[in-house]
Amino acid sequence: MTRGNGKERPEEKQNGLQKVIDGIVDPFYIINVPDYKVVFANKAARKNDINKNCLCYAATHHSEVPCRDLGLSCPIEILTKTKQPVSLEHVHFNKQGDPQYFEINAYPLLESGGTVKQIVIQAIDVTKRKINEQSIIESEKRYRQLYEASRDGYVLVNMQGQIQEHNHAFQEMLGYNSQEIKKLGHQDVTPAKWHDLEKKIIEEQVMALGYSELYEKEYLRKDGSCVPVELRTYLIHSEEGTPTGMWSFVRDISERKEIEEKLNQLQNLIALEKRKLEEVLNINPAMASISNLNHLVDFVIEKSTKILEIERCSLMLLDNHTNELTIRGAKGLNDKYITTTRIRMGEPLAGLVAKTGQPLLVNDIEQEKSIGRQNRQSYKSKSFMIVPIMLKNKMVGVVNVSDKKSRDEPHFSGIDLRILCTIVSQAATAIENASNYRELEFLSISDPLTGIFNYRYFTRTLDMEIERAHRYLGPFCLLMLDIDNFKSYNDTYGHPAGDILLKRISAVVKNNLRAVDIVCRYAGDEFVAILPQTNIDQAKTVAKKIIDSIQNLKCKRTVSVSIGVGEQSHHSDRRDLILKTDQALYQAKREGKGRICCFK
Repeated sequence: MTRGNGKERPEEKQNGLQKVIDGIVDPFYIINVPDYKVVFANKAARKNDINKNCLCYAATHHSEVPCRDLGLSCPIEILTKTKQPVSLEHVHFNKQGDPQYFEINAYPLLESGGTVKQIVIQAIDVTKRKINEQSIIESEKRYRQLYEASRDGYVLVNMQGQIQEHNHAFQEMLGYNSQEIKKLGHQDVTPAKWHDLEKKIIEEQVMALGYSELYEKEYLRKDGSCVPVELRTYLIHSEEGTPTGMWSFVRDISERKEIEEKLNQLQNLIALEKRKLEEVLNINPAMASISNLNHLVDFVIEKSTKILEIERCSLMLLDNHTNELTIRGAKGLNDKYITTTRIRMGEPLAGLVAKTGQPLLVNDIEQEKSIGRQNRQSYKSKSFMIVPIMLKNKMVGVVNVSDKKSRDEPHFSGIDLRILCTIVSQAATAIENASNYRELEFLSISDPLTGIFNYRYFTRTLDMEIERAHRYLGPFCLLMLDIDNFKSYNDTYGHPAGDILLKRISAVVKNNLRAVDIVCRYAGDEFVAILPQTNIDQAKTVAKKIIDSIQNLKCKRTVSVSIGVGEQSHHSDRRDLILKTDQALYQAKREGKGRICCFK
C-alpha cells in the first residue's frame, strides 16, 4: 500500500526488506557491537533461536558470557580490530549442548568516524559436512594407525618402480630408514634372480587384471642379506583411468620358510631312518644264511658302514683264553693296527663296554667327562659308538663305529645307536650259528685222535689245489708219510702209547709246515701234507726237516718215518698224484726206511 505521492512509508519499506531477507535460506542477522544484541534476524535465524533484542552469545551458545570467555573465536572482536569482512568457521551449541558448525561470513557496518557499530552475519550450516570431514579424518587416522601398526609391509611405487610410500613394517623388513628407502627403486631392493619373474607377473597379471595372485620372492636388505616374502600387487589408476602406480601388500615369511625347511629336513630324516630300518630288517635272512665266520664278520661290517654311513668300523671278538678283544674284521683301519691291537677286558674304551655289557654313544670325546681325552688325529670326528655283542648274557665281542660321513650332522644320534644295536643283536645269533657250524664242520673233517684234518677233508682240498694248479700253472707237491715199524711199537708198548705217538708225530709235521700247507691223517699211521706253490726241491727240504724233527723226539724208543714226495703235473688228477706219491713212499720203505724218495 503506497501513499498518493507514490512514496513508501518507512515501516512499509522495512517490511519489504524483511520479506526479502526472510527468503534467504541461511541464518542472516545483525548484531549491535557495543552490547552484543541482535537488532535484526531473518526467518532462518529465528528458527535457531536468534531473535531481535536477544544477546548473540545467549542465542548461539546458550551461554551467559561472550565467545571470548568460552575460548572461542568471536566475529565481533575480529571485525572490531580489522574492520574488514571475514569468513571463519564457528561453532554454535543447541539447548542440549550439541555442537552445530557454521561457516560465518561477517561484514562490518561502520559509523561516520570509522568505528564498527554493527556487524552483519550470514551463517551457513556446515554441521553435516563437518561431521563427514571428521569421520573421514577419524577413518584416515584409524587406517594410518592400522597401516603403521601392521606387521605386514605396504609399499607404493610409481609406474617407473620408484618407491613413493611405505609403512614402518616394510622399512623394518629392509633395514633402511625412511629417507633412504624413498631414494630406492623397487628393483634396487629385489635380487636380480627375481627380476624376470616379477616382470612377467606384472605384465601378465597386474597390468592385465589389475592385481596379481599371491607370489613369493625375496627382498634385498640393507646389510646384503635376503628376506623371503609373500606379496600381492594391485594397480592404481588416476581419476582419468590412467595407471599411476602399484600398491603391494608384503608379508615376511622367514619364519614360515624356516619351519618349512625344518619340516623338509625332518621328512628327509624320517625317510632316511625308515630306509635304514628297512635295510636292517632285510639283513637278518641274509646274515642267517652265512655259515663262514669270516664272511659273516665282513658282512656285518659292510652293512653297518653302509646303513649308518660311516667310514670306520671294526668287529672285535673275545679270546676266552687270553681274556682279550682282537679285531676280527675292519674297514677304514690300517693293517698294522688290525693285527697288533689287543684290548683286555675293562680297558678303555672297547674293553669297558665289553666288561659292562652296555652300549656307549659319545658325541664329543673331548667333552665327555667320563673319558675326557684328546681326539686322535687319524679320526675325522669326535663322535663314536661301541656296542657289545652279547649272546645269552655271555660276552662275545664288540662293534666299534666312528667318522660319520654326514657333514650336516657329524654326531651319532640315538636312532643310530638303536640301529647298530639291532644289527649287532642279529649278528650275535648269526655268530653263534656260524661258530656251531664251524665246530660241526671241524668235527666232520678232522681226525678225532690227532685233531688234524681227516681223509675226507684231504680229498676235497686236494681236488681244489689240483684245479688251482691247473688254472695258474704253479708248482704243487704232495707228501705222504708213514711211521716206520709202527705195528711193532704198538705191539711192544700198547695201543695207548701208539696213540700218543700218532699225536706227537702229527704235531711235529704240522709245526714244520706253513700256514697255507695242509696236513691230514691219511689212514692208520700214514699222514699226508698238501704243499701249494711248492716245487720238488722245496718239498724235499720240508720232508728233511720233518724227518730230523721226528728223530729227535723222546719216545719209548727211537722213531723214524719214511716220506714219499709227489709233484703235480699239468695233466694228472688226484688219483695220479696220490699213486705217484704212494709209489715214492713205497720206494723209501723198500730202500731201508727213514728216508725220502721222490716221484715226478
